[in-house]
Amino acid sequence: YSGPTGARFVLRHPNTELAILEVARGGMLRRGLQVSDADVGLVTNVADDHLGENGVHTLDQLAEAKFTIVRGLAPDAPVVVNADDLHCRAYARRLNHPLIWFSLDRPQLDILKGKRARLGVCYVDNGFLVREINGLRESVIAVMDVPITFNGAARYNTANALAALATASALNLPIKSIRGALAEFGREPTDNPGRANVFHINGAQVIADYGHNPEGITALLQASMALPAKRRLVAVGLAGDRSDDAARQVGALLGQLKLDRIIVKELVGYLRGRVEGELSGILLNTLHAARVSKSKISYVRTDIEAMAQTLAWLKPGDLAVLFLHENLIELTAQLAQLSQAE
Repeated sequence: YSGPTGARFVLRHPNTELAILEVARGGMLRRGLQVSDADVGLVTNVADDHLGENGVHTLDQLAEAKFTIVRGLAPDAPVVVNADDLHCRAYARRLNHPLIWFSLDRPQLDILKGKRARLGVCYVDNGFLVREINGLRESVIAVMDVPITFNGAARYNTANALAALATASALNLPIKSIRGALAEFGREPTDNPGRANVFHINGAQVIADYGHNPEGITALLQASMALPAKRRLVAVGLAGDRSDDAARQVGALLGQLKLDRIIVKELVGYLRGRVEGELSGILLNTLHAARVSKSKISYVRTDIEAMAQTLAWLKPGDLAVLFLHENLIELTAQLAQLSQAE
């Protein structure tokens, strides 16, 4: 629950010992920061999303907006930064705070040597998440033992695990606790509702996710393609505040993947000024232009219809990726029931 209201719920709770707050770009621009003197800040990426809103029109401006979080940090508090992100990397070099870089690419961190005083780095080496903090190098856990990485297939979640490792290390949390959390988190759908939740139903796998921008959709689809499957289905839709180019980007990706069924979904409750069928029409036209057989494509208006078509299509050994939005809670609960009945 990003924003000041979510932060108040957490910070006012009498049992709170440590608060990790998601500070959304839009919330910062509209309402400012909800804390001061925080112990560590983290910026995971700067992606082509929400441009044109709140006076932000370029990725450089978006980077500046996201790095507003440093104004809520204590003077010597470190900032954890994604070294693989060009705009994160460039902006972080301008900061007066100690940095902890994280990267999937160890040589990338070598390039940064001498560019900026560092508190530490976290990276992947020989299949392990590794941290070097204050000169001490430690292999923390195998990537394959971190459930959210899908056995290493979900590289974006490997990066997220590195970010969590770096942030927890900056907070001086015990390494045993860090390792234990990385090994457990994501084993159950209830750990992170709506984010790459995996359900096993009648010998098939269903992945439910709230992905709603091109980068998130692309990351999950690329990860899912690394998983074994006899047949593959994707059900996807976009909210009306996404651009035409975003719809074309998602459609082009779907056209490139070897999918056996594609369900294009309308988001009637998220038109946000669009006409119904506008963005879904772009998705469909892009798929047709990519010469995807019409027999593989269907159009639905709701999450519920997409789910019904998916369950009717599924056979043992299949893999379905459902991007759910308007009925996310209701449908993931239904998937959980079906999975428990296995």
